[in-house]
Amino acid sequence: MDKGGYENVEDVVRILEKLGQRLTPQRIIVAKIILENVKKHPSFKEIHAIASKQLPRLGVSTTYMIMKMLEEAGVITTFEANGETHIDSPHPHINIVCQDTGQIIDIEDNDLTNEVIQAITLASSKQGVSISKPVVIVKAHCTNGKQG
Repeated sequence: MDKGGYENVEDVVRILEKLGQRLTPQRIIVAKIILENVKKHPSFKEIHAIASKQLPRLGVSTTYMIMKMLEEAGVITTFEANGETHIDSPHPHINIVCQDTGQIIDIEDNDLTNEVIQAITLASSKQGVSISKPVVIVKAHCTNGKQG
């Protein structure tokens, strides 16, 4: 497993079995698609479109429920950007959301990420807020900068 994430569908199957979830073909296919695409930060709509090619009768609500189940199991996390829900790896990192290109870039410097999350957690606790799942999103303009 890579940095707290899940690399293959067998890992996900084990997690779902431990949680007592049924292993339906839909769940396995959607999980596989998510794992194959998670680094690209696909939107929920993109995941459903890819899955629908393999499972033409797959409903939007079924895809959504599978995504939420995987999120609750800690396999993925989600965040909102550009008006859409995006899928992401659950390990701590910083997401740069390019406002002009729509691209999402991961900053995976563990020292920087840990410092940022600690600072946010400390500042939040002073306001009486307890952070359970930190997702750091930075909005930027990327047309003149590095694009991954």
